[in-house]
Amino acid sequence: MIEVQVPAAIPRDQLSLSFSIKDLKGTDLIVSTPCDITWLTLLEDERFAVSFRFVNPLVTGKHLLVAAVENRQHRDIHYYEYLVGAHYFSSLADQPFFGLFQPAIKQHVLVG
Repeated sequence: MIEVQVPAAIPRDQLSLSFSIKDLKGTDLIVSTPCDITWLTLLEDERFAVSFRFVNPLVTGKHLLVAAVENRQHRDIHYYEYLVGAHYFSSLADQPFFGLFQPAIKQHVLVG
């Protein structure tokens, strides 16, 4: 969950909270913001919270979390706040996989 207190002078019509998970080299692996799906106009309140939930597709490795408060008015995003390394964590997969992700994959083997 990302919780912020936004000054009243910041317009709410294009304001969004987002997170990303990066590898330790800084490559974005997962990025999400509520405006990816539908635009939400935030109320004039100063305090906001957004929670994100997903099944972890990452294989074993070390990662970092980024939290951001952003203005999405234009194609180029303007960041009011961008916290790289808001949290460092390790992901541990049940099996040794190659690649960066191991999403749920259904496999069918055809013989003959």
